[in-house]
Amino acid sequence: MSNTRKPKLLDEIRYVMRLHHYSIHIERTYCSWIKRFVLFHKMASREDLKNGEAKIEKFLTVFKESKYETLMPKFGTKGHENITYNDI
Repeated sequence: MSNTRKPKLLDEIRYVMRLHHYSIHIERTYCSWIKRFVLFHKMASREDLKNGEAKIEKFLTVFKESKYETLMPKFGTKGHENITYNDI
């Protein structure tokens, strides 16, 4: 039996976006929002994606109410480029 692991979530998303010829700028933007979403909900695995609709609604509500301050990355910060479920 093969011992291959499933690709990391963001790698899988990047692959699909490239398959559909999305621009690199759109890819980076989508991945950035996905990272914020994962960090906001402190997700540790793909199983944490269950009940996604309610989580998305909560994320967007907090984002709207916070006037973008808590979810927007600080300018000049580094180190959040490759956050995946395995890193959290």
